Amino acid sequence: MPQKNAIEKSTLKILKYSVLLPILFLSAMNSEISAMNIILPDTFQNWKVSESVNLDDHDALYEYIDGGAEQFISYGYQHAVSKIYIKEGEPEVRVEIFDMGSSKNAYGIFSNIRYEENDEFGQGSQYVTGALFFWKSNYYISISTIEETMSSIKFIREMAKNILAQVPEKGPKPEILDILPEEGLDQNGILYFHHYIWLNSYFFISNDNILLINDDTDAVYAKYGTPENRLFLLVIDYKNEALLDKAYRSFVKHYLTVDITENIFQVEDNKWMALKSENNFLVLIFNGTNREEVENLLLKTTGNIQNNRK
Repeated sequence: MPQKNAIEKSTLKILKYSVLLPILFLSAMNSEISAMNIILPDTFQNWKVSESVNLDDHDALYEYIDGGAEQFISYGYQHAVSKIYIKEGEPEVRVEIFDMGSSKNAYGIFSNIRYEENDEFGQGSQYVTGALFFWKSNYYISISTIEETMSSIKFIREMAKNILAQVPEKGPKPEILDILPEEGLDQNGILYFHHYIWLNSYFFISNDNILLINDDTDAVYAKYGTPENRLFLLVIDYKNEALLDKAYRSFVKHYLTVDITENIFQVEDNKWMALKSENNFLVLIFNGTNREEVENLLLKTTGNIQNNRK
């Protein structure tokens, strides 16, 4: 099939999942709820809890986030807690804590939602109008309000500090991130995943799982260059040679419409592309405007793979 042009993912879905979705609250209670090892108090700085939700399984998450649960489940969601805080004369504030089962999954869901990252809170955070979201250790946290006031903004920031104080230890990021060359890397354009549904996040490849990505594979997409001259790097760690070989053959069969005799080649839209297996990794580069830039990124990526596997 013909290759399609790069598609930049719209990441403004932050508010769709955290602020604007119609939420169904499953229970209302006044007792404290423990989200894993984190306690969300019933009162905090003169704000009081009006509604609480304890989400113990996938069905509860589907009911809580109608249309957005798959995003969290694809990253290994385990458990979540949500509380709404109210104060007279102020807009309500919703606090959500998601236990993603591992720090790499917590980073993954954050990387899927954020579009401009900073290190002000936790191990990575972003604040947009009315919403702060961040990750640390196994946890992804969202604190949001439908209206910003001086009081609600202060509450959001202080609640974030309260939560982080209860999670003293950091968690490791996915090891596959170490493969990414630093030169030209867009730090806000890194997406870690292990479910094929995110395969087309930055560049359309296929609606099917032609690269055989599953829960046991680690994958990272990264943007290089500028928006006007964008390279897309996809690295997948298959953990074993047999699955890697099968995925390589599947990609060649279902994606490429040109015969290839080397690792770097032109495709139908005159763009340059790279495809190479290295150890148990598959490296793909899309949307190159010339051979040299693709070759340079490929050499640095495979060099990092070799160095990390010594």
